[in-house]
Amino acid sequence: MLAFRGKHATRGVVHMLAFWGKHATLVLMLVLLTAPAGCKSSRRRDWRPDSMRSSDEWTKMALESERPNDRRRGVVGLSESRDARADWAMKLYETVAKSDIDASVRCAAFRAMEQIADPRSQTTAIAVLESRRQPSEEIVPAPASVRWGAVRTLYAIASASGGANDAPPAVVTGLIETVRSEPEQRVRLTAIDTLAYYRDRKVPPALVDALEDEDFAVRRAAESSLVALTGVTHHYDPMAWRAWLAKTSDPFASAGQTPEGWNEPDEKPKWDWLQLPGSG
Repeated sequence: MLAFRGKHATRGVVHMLAFWGKHATLVLMLVLLTAPAGCKSSRRRDWRPDSMRSSDEWTKMALESERPNDRRRGVVGLSESRDARADWAMKLYETVAKSDIDASVRCAAFRAMEQIADPRSQTTAIAVLESRRQPSEEIVPAPASVRWGAVRTLYAIASASGGANDAPPAVVTGLIETVRSEPEQRVRLTAIDTLAYYRDRKVPPALVDALEDEDFAVRRAAESSLVALTGVTHHYDPMAWRAWLAKTSDPFASAGQTPEGWNEPDEKPKWDWLQLPGSG
């Protein structure tokens, strides 16, 4: 450490200040040049309005961001863009729905597919719906919220078509298995409501079996779907339904009719007024 004493002290200080003052600009430039480049800007978020983003930007965000919330925003942004229904966009939703590790991102992908209601999404929806029972390397096992998104997509496709009789057989089989073994109530109810659109001989017996469930919401949904498919009601009596099915050659002959004594109390789907644990 330098020290200035006596009569030379003041002069020494003046010379030091003069030296550093003369080189102040050089020192400042050196400090700026040696500082980590772009440190501050690299962390700055892009605050442009979403309306200014392109489909390519939404796609990159959906597939590459490390932040689940940003990946979700990317999926939603793409689903609201003019390219929402493009073939490549549909493939992106399907990829995200199968493989993203965050449930909220996968749900956003299924919400996009639900809004579009393209029959091509059925294969992905069924595969994800069954991932709990049939694990595969291609699909991350889906939690209840994602399975609900998958079956809602199937419901949207079936209702948009006004009758899903040309759907792949795997769809009917997957929905029936969901009704039989799915542990979450909302997912089961949505599957039951979806089966109301399938005039397949395997469907009524599966719905009649659901009439024996302990949960009245499930029984109510099953009877509603049976009424929609057959145009008759047996008021939640599984034995009466089985007897009727055994003697009826075409159970779908009166489909769409409202039988006497049947009153549907809720216009919205039964699963719409229920919530999964933790989803509120």
